[in-house]
Amino acid sequence: MKIIRSSKTTIKFATRRKREILNKIMDEYAVVVNFFIDYFWEHPEIKNNNQITSEIYNLSDSWFTARMKQCAAREALDMVMGAKNNNNRKKSIDESEVEELLGEEVFNEPVKPKHYGLRMILSCQIVRIEVGKNSFDLWLVFSSVGEGIKLYIPLKKHRQMNKWFST
Repeated sequence: MKIIRSSKTTIKFATRRKREILNKIMDEYAVVVNFFIDYFWEHPEIKNNNQITSEIYNLSDSWFTARMKQCAAREALDMVMGAKNNNNRKKSIDESEVEELLGEEVFNEPVKPKHYGLRMILSCQIVRIEVGKNSFDLWLVFSSVGEGIKLYIPLKKHRQMNKWFST
């Protein structure tokens, strides 16, 4: 059994310039993921990550590297497959009221997802965590992003991270 853990941290220790670069990356990532969401929504025959070929992830006209495009395409496919497989999605109050008035379910169609650029699911080829050798406990290192960007974001551990990570 594989255990996956996650922990939130802050980027408040990063300089303004580093946060601007990170925001630029996240904005472009959202654009690329939404491009692939549209593509996979129109091509339902693609059902798993093994079917995403270089021809597909190179369709996106982005400054990202092929690795970044591949991560964006995988996240988009996961979002599309999740939306199409979610038959029991939560309906809005308006939808519920309309169905109650009609006496039948009419809002069963899947809703196309949208990426808002607030998160990224990246592989270890793009981001890694290094142990700090100065006042910061950890460094989040972005490489292979595109445009020659190599970004170091300083992090400090907190109680939950101390519980899981031993350096």
